[in-house]
Amino acid sequence: MEARNKARPRMDSSVGIDSIDKRILTHLNKDARKSFRKIGREIGVSSVTVGSRVRRLMDEGYITGFITAIDPKKFGKDISVIFGLNISPNMVETVTNRLKVLPQVTLMYSVSGNYNLMVHGLFKGQEELNTFLRKELFTIEGINNEHTFIILKEYKRCLGSEVVSDGDLDEGMVLAEGT
Repeated sequence: MEARNKARPRMDSSVGIDSIDKRILTHLNKDARKSFRKIGREIGVSSVTVGSRVRRLMDEGYITGFITAIDPKKFGKDISVIFGLNISPNMVETVTNRLKVLPQVTLMYSVSGNYNLMVHGLFKGQEELNTFLRKELFTIEGINNEHTFIILKEYKRCLGSEVVSDGDLDEGMVLAEGT
């Protein structure tokens, strides 16, 4: 019985998941299409264990969904832009409600610093960006100042969360080769 307890994975008290959960999340983060059987084989547990843990992680909100990464350039969206916006404090909800329904807007964040809202958008070209600025962004009441940052080069894109990585594994644990 004592040997059995020693073999149990350690729980991470700060988040309520153990090392097996972290290893499963690491594998799913790298390839969400990987089968439970393959993940189980690579981390040394059964596919049933992987499946039940994934369901529990979903139920508990650690996994919030699975996404497909799509290249916007394949759809003609060649211009990626970040807008820094200064919005009147009493108008934040109105402005964000107007922006979030626009198809060009992909992300919005309330931030600290020189701007209080950062917005990301994708555009099919200079003309679509110009039209968006003139007919949409500049017409929204409550935006006091705007700065447009056209993204010239992307150095890193992480669609899945890097919250769990090899560094989060218990000491002495490593992911299977080839992952």
